[in-house]
Amino acid sequence: MAGPGTKPRGLEYLPMLEARMPSRSRHPRKTARPRILVIEDDPQILKLLQEVLRDLGEVIIASDGMAGQQIIHHETVDLVITDILMPRREGLSVVRDLRAWDPHVKIMVITGGDRVFPADILANVAAITGADVTLKKPFAVDRLRSEVSRLLEERRTAGHME
Repeated sequence: MAGPGTKPRGLEYLPMLEARMPSRSRHPRKTARPRILVIEDDPQILKLLQEVLRDLGEVIIASDGMAGQQIIHHETVDLVITDILMPRREGLSVVRDLRAWDPHVKIMVITGGDRVFPADILANVAAITGADVTLKKPFAVDRLRSEVSRLLEERRTAGHME
């Protein structure tokens, strides 16, 4: 286990940004449709997710965790779907900081893992970090759509959609 001030082996570590987070003056929603932010570095999976989810809400895309975080701080979103292993900012730090930023947003993590961190281990860590749902790649499109619909309904029912 990494000690204070050291980087965990194999995962990019970025400290919590709570003290440096911008104000919550985000752009208002333009439509009544739910907003789904997809953060994925693989262009083929990003395009697939955009196509599969477009009838469930307004899909906003980001190609890495850093770009996703910028969108989160400037746009109102109802659901964030993020990969874990990405350049510039890995998904676990996005999940952790997003929970601190907006505890009501729904979060789905998708991961294929790698040789160092298998998908099962990453999925468990994502759940502990604050993900509502974890899916391992490859995932069934029907299961993805079902989980997205369920999470959006939970958010709507709880009265957290603006």
